Parts: sequence; structure tokens; C-alpha cells
Amino acid sequence: PRPKVPLKKYSSQESASSDPDEPDMNATERTKWLAVRQMRVVLFRVFSYLDTKTLLMVACVSKEWRRVSRHPALWRHVILANSYISSEFLITLSKWCTQTWSLSLKGLRGRGIMAEESPESYELSVRGSLEAGLEKFLSTCHDTMTELHISDCENILTDKCLWLISGYCRLLTTLTYLSSMDPITPQVMWALGGGCPGITSLFVHPQQPCRKSSAMNNRCLLLIGQLYQDILELGLGGKEFDKT
Repeated sequence: PRPKVPLKKYSSQESASSDPDEPDMNATERTKWLAVRQMRVVLFRVFSYLDTKTLLMVACVSKEWRRVSRHPALWRHVILANSYISSEFLITLSKWCTQTWSLSLKGLRGRGIMAEESPESYELSVRGSLEAGLEKFLSTCHDTMTELHISDCENILTDKCLWLISGYCRLLTTLTYLSSMDPITPQVMWALGGGCPGITSLFVHPQQPCRKSSAMNNRCLLLIGQLYQDILELGLGGKEFDKT
């Protein structure tokens, strides 16, 4: 369930409903302005209970609904799951996600394969296709992002996204990265440790069947022990671990 967003957040100085008060408004204009403002406050309160998909839908109802739905305080928890999205979509979404705390990307897919494409050329063309949009999103909310979940996104998000996370998300405390195509490697683990030193919950076990089952090995485990000595939750897996 989405947490309640305090009403005072919407009536603050930065609020989308805080239109400048015109000193020369007559009584009729002021009454109309107050009615519009009250409507926006009510809409904001209702929208604070909506999930990401529904927020995107209500923005299509009218200009007023779109204006209210794009207030940054409504986008603190963003969940995009089981659908096709593009980098352009993430770049647009980032414009009103300046206060995002948590981002979850699950089961996302690339564009469909075209008739004249071979499976090999299709896989190559969509590989990492969402990473430009993710980079823009992370750069927008780098001061607030503390929780990030990426799972089952085929190859539109590769292990490069972990390098991006290490560069933008210094405040991150929770990270989930589950992939069957590009599991975490020791090099990426080292970058994460330097860029995100505050992680206390880390889930990076490869999804099965995994194309690169040897990527996660003893070296990854040793680095996690060295870099995250205060870790509280840990999810690992791999065929290359041994008793040493």
C-alpha cells in the first residue's frame, strides 16, 4: 500500500497548487481561484493513494488532473512492471520524479522483433536499450533514492545499470538485481562498494537458467564481505562458490 502523503506537503511553497496570489483580484476572481485551489488539494489527497500505473492513467483525464498528478511528492515510490517501456518514457517520467525514494523495474521487455530481423540481430539491437533512460532517471533523484529493485528485465537492462547506480545513488540502502543474462561480476561488485557504501540489503543472485553462471564466484563473495561488513540482508547464488 502507498503511504499517506501529508496534506501540508501540497500546500507548501513548492506545491503545484500554490499559485501566486494576485493582489488586484476582485471578489469573483478570488472565489474562483480558491475553488480551483481547493479542488487541487482534494485531488492531490486522492492521488496519494494511487499506484504508478493508475497515476499515469489519471494524467490523461484532463489538464488539471495531469497538473496535480505530476507533483513530485506523488512519485516517491515508482513501480513499473510487466510491460514495454522505452528510454524516452523514463526520461519523460524523470521530470516529475525529483523526490523518488524507491524504484522498482520488474519484468520489463524491449520492443517486438521485426519480420526481417534475425534473433541475433534483434537481441543485439535491444541490449541495454533502457539504460539511457535509467541514467537520466537516477541523475534526477540521486539525492533521494534509497531503494532500487531490478529483476527479470531480459537484456534491456544489463550489468551496466549497476555501474550507473554506483555513480548516482550514494544514499542507496537496498538493492535487488536479478538477471539471467548479465549477473553481477566482481568488477561490478567493486564499483558498487565504492559508489554505494551504505547498502544494508543486497539481493544479487542470478536467475536460472543463467547464461553466465560463472560470473558470480568466490571473488564476489569476498568483496561483499570486505565492502559491506554491516550488511543485514543478503541474497546470493552461483555454481562457482566453493568451501574456500
